[in-house]
Amino acid sequence: MTATLAQLYSHLKSSQPLKPIYLLAGDVILLQQEARAALRHAAQEKGFSERVTTHIASGFDWKEYFGSLQNYQLFSENSLHELNYPNAKFDKEVTQVLIQYLENPAQDKILLLITAKLTSAQQKTKWYQAIDAKGLAVDIRPVSKGELPQWIATRAQQAQLTFTKESILLLAELTEGNLVATQQAIEKLKLLYPQQKIDPSALMNVIHDSAQFNIFDLGNHMLANQISAALRCMHGLKDSGTEPTLILWAITREIRELLNLLQQQQNGIPLAELLQRQWQSRRALLKQALSKTSIEKLHRLLSVAEKTDRIIKGARRGKPWEALETLILSFANHSMHAL
Repeated sequence: MTATLAQLYSHLKSSQPLKPIYLLAGDVILLQQEARAALRHAAQEKGFSERVTTHIASGFDWKEYFGSLQNYQLFSENSLHELNYPNAKFDKEVTQVLIQYLENPAQDKILLLITAKLTSAQQKTKWYQAIDAKGLAVDIRPVSKGELPQWIATRAQQAQLTFTKESILLLAELTEGNLVATQQAIEKLKLLYPQQKIDPSALMNVIHDSAQFNIFDLGNHMLANQISAALRCMHGLKDSGTEPTLILWAITREIRELLNLLQQQQNGIPLAELLQRQWQSRRALLKQALSKTSIEKLHRLLSVAEKTDRIIKGARRGKPWEALETLILSFANHSMHAL
């Protein structure tokens, strides 16, 4: 049975041994990163001190990969192996290799598969069912608009902050459900107003400080095809010390959101119904962007984003900020060449 984040955290805090495989599926980057960090910590605590991260690209040799996991080395450390594979498209051959591995998984290794949100069809596949049977498949679902105020209140309490009710509702409205922005605001408030009650005035001071080059303006400019503004925003964020990883997250978030909406349209859900689930201020932007893109283009953009991620992490030659600029231009179809 598919697990929730709460069930994952409960499992990790328990005395139970860790599973041989975990799946973290979802598009809420903050929650996925936190879940991955918790799993890394739990693995470290239970003796899995080494970590190996792999990003799946075309031509990946799955048979060789699972074969290497099965190879036991006498003097090697117990290890956590992270597989980043957003699309999670396993053909019949890869599914068979995965199922065979899970029939007798390595005792000295934990496998963590990190993907984007999975469709209901993907959750009915044999590979998903095999992971669910032998390990823990976690569905990281977004925090809904109705759940967001309580989510903010809980996070504020963890940061030892007390929000007024008006401040909670205001922060929810200002960040429009973007959990990274919400969490950043809470962390900044903790630094500026420790052990104080946070009223709307204090909140607006924090929001105003970062308003000139807000990370979320970048995504909105891209959706509106305002590429010059998007590039100015990116350079402003660079000058203000923003990490390239966060900017890549903001861009990739928009690509995946558009891809998810197009795929749901293909499954017969009317666009009007899909847009009703979005924040009102983004509906027109998303509708405009959807009219100018395709599933094929969005998959190509995710490929460019993956290469950009590798450049940022030093796994591929290139300059991170130039790669981000190329990705923004590619979004507007100004330049679809590969990095």
